[in-house]
Amino acid sequence: MSRQRLLAPLLILLLMLALPASVSAQTYFFSVPQEVVHVYLQNDGTLTLDYTITFQNDPKADPIDAVDIGLPTDSYWQTTVTAEIDGQPIPESYIEPSPYVTYGLAVNLGEYAIPPGQSGTLHVRIENVTADYYPDTTDPNDASFQFSPSWFGAEFVKGRTDLSVSFHLPPGVGPNEARWHNLNTSDFPSEPETALDEEKRVTYTWHSPSASAAQQYIFGMSLPRQYVLSTMYLEQEQADIYLGDDGSVKVEYRFTFFNDSTESVLDELSVEYPYRAAAPTDLRAAVDDKPLPSPEIAYGTLDIRLGKHAIHPGQRKTISVAYTIPEKWLTASWWDEKYTQAVLSFSLQQFSGNWLFGTTDIRLAFHLPPGMDASQVDWSASLDADSPPSVQSDEQGNVALIWEMPQEDPKAMHLFTLKMPSDFFPAAAIYREPEPSLLERMGLDEDTVIGMGCFASVFFGIIGLIAFGAWNTNRRKRHYLPPKIKIAGQGIKRGLTAVEAAVLMEQPADKVLTMILFSTVKKGAARVVSRDPLKIEVLDPEAKGLRAYEKDFLEAMQKTRKRARRKALQSVMVRLVRAVNKKMKGFNYRQTKAYYEKIIKKAWEQVQTADTPEVQVETLEKALPWTMLDEDFDDRSRRVFGSRPVYLPYWWSAYDPDFGGRAASGGARTPAGKSAPSSLSGGSTSRGLPTLPGGEFAASVVTGIQNFSSQVIGNLTDFTGGVTARTNPIPKSRGRGGGGHSGGSSCACACACACAGCACACAGGGR
Repeated sequence: MSRQRLLAPLLILLLMLALPASVSAQTYFFSVPQEVVHVYLQNDGTLTLDYTITFQNDPKADPIDAVDIGLPTDSYWQTTVTAEIDGQPIPESYIEPSPYVTYGLAVNLGEYAIPPGQSGTLHVRIENVTADYYPDTTDPNDASFQFSPSWFGAEFVKGRTDLSVSFHLPPGVGPNEARWHNLNTSDFPSEPETALDEEKRVTYTWHSPSASAAQQYIFGMSLPRQYVLSTMYLEQEQADIYLGDDGSVKVEYRFTFFNDSTESVLDELSVEYPYRAAAPTDLRAAVDDKPLPSPEIAYGTLDIRLGKHAIHPGQRKTISVAYTIPEKWLTASWWDEKYTQAVLSFSLQQFSGNWLFGTTDIRLAFHLPPGMDASQVDWSASLDADSPPSVQSDEQGNVALIWEMPQEDPKAMHLFTLKMPSDFFPAAAIYREPEPSLLERMGLDEDTVIGMGCFASVFFGIIGLIAFGAWNTNRRKRHYLPPKIKIAGQGIKRGLTAVEAAVLMEQPADKVLTMILFSTVKKGAARVVSRDPLKIEVLDPEAKGLRAYEKDFLEAMQKTRKRARRKALQSVMVRLVRAVNKKMKGFNYRQTKAYYEKIIKKAWEQVQTADTPEVQVETLEKALPWTMLDEDFDDRSRRVFGSRPVYLPYWWSAYDPDFGGRAASGGARTPAGKSAPSSLSGGSTSRGLPTLPGGEFAASVVTGIQNFSSQVIGNLTDFTGGVTARTNPIPKSRGRGGGGHSGGSSCACACACACAGCACACAGGGR
């Protein structure tokens, strides 16, 4: 009997071990009996999304512990997201950007997970989501919008779904002003139900009692663009360019705008000036001849604030801008008849984006210097000068070349080039381009010569290709931006911060994050307690002027566990990269990158020419973030500053805690973390400014980057690979309805749709 008692449990144990492994594997299987989606279109171009999804978990499945909700874009504030499960509020800390959906958020249910065999209703509301609108293909006065609610992988979901999608049109849109798009599916009626909601807003509702939760449905509509977009008309643009015999160039612009928006206000305008030339002087701006404060000079642009003279809906006003470039706008090169011609390249303002609408009547006049005749000017190389200009005399009796161009596209580039005898101008006022090399004169460049050599070395080329394949695999891990951002758009995207420009130029992640640390310290939001080991104290996470990525950075740096902090910083980078990607939409990648490379060059020039301690401090504060983008920052800063003292702002000790022991200063310092003026003016003197020798200053910046890399990021390639896996993933083939992810409670499906000439705001959801 005792022997039988011993064998019985052994047999049971053997039977348990013999069961298939799939019994213990995690499974996720559920149905979606009902899903209700409300899409509120706002006048400011944003959306409010309201999801109510009922899940019925399979009895043999694992708990549903997280759900991904796809969004049309990645532009939204996480603090505007609220969620609840069966009426129970979900803590804000449970909501985070989705690790699976390109544009989306993850709602972690935690202790509120839906158990096997039970059901639960999830309600999620997301406000201030930026919508994508595109010109309608049938009516240029309309904006087109499309939306796809979240769907789930077919391997995770079963049964049919009672699906209802309602568009709430913006306030003010009449019943007959908008129209819906036809659906290419038989699961829904051909036309939506129209009604008025509680706010008297027109609604379109598509309803199907037997839709598929594993299928993507695209709902669309068109409406007058002024209800959702800034609809500005640049009715007239007039530019007068006066060439002085001293080599100066004076520009006078007049822009006549009409605001046909319902809510948008035109309150600022940026005008480009030639970046390579000398800094502009004699700045003036006005609205309807009422003077404005002097424009602010940025890198390559003049920023004009309209203030109380802003152009409100229904108003038509004329903005005038004038500035003078004292020298170095005119150029001369070996190719221009061996420096005997002075060349002026002038581009009319190119306004990018979807806020400008219609055509523009353009009048452009070049006023030649005294004594110059029209016959001495060659304008044949001008890209937009198909017909000759009219030749007139201006008020000063000088010759003027005038082009009249009615109904032009204000968003297109209009470039004009004039070639004039260089002896009309002082040689010192003309920028002389370097003399070309012998290869360049022969029409060859180094790349061509190298290519010819490679062609002759086929054997080594094959070996090189093999090595390149391995190198490119590793190199790709460092590319934040997906290839689509590098498709040529139109125009330059100005206004990026130094940090955003660093992402655009795909600078190493440790440098980008160090630049963010630098900016938070400068704004008094944080300080470095020690560098080795690296410890950062957050002083004010809501400090004035903090940008979204800076707040995310401070939040990540407050995590005490190194692994959690590293993961959070990767999320900071992902959101930052996606934000830059969105800002670059429609702009030319190469032109924009070249533009910021010029900013870097100009920043160095300004640092070098700062002639007093006070000017040096102010210049260094503005230019340092841009000089940090220089790949040769360490060596170049040592060359620029040498052994001479570098005057630093008072808050520098908050970035370099060891600075106090090395600095040489004749006055008291502001303690780290305390507020101090960001720039000096008035009666400030160099005696109160802390200094460092040039070499030590460069080492201080570089050491900060190295410490951040070694002590926070760890392996840089692995860290960056974790970022690019989400921002620039390796292309994979997609199955019907999107791909699924195991290891979660449901499936994240990628969004894929295309529509000629209209918006495609898709949202893949679930996990």
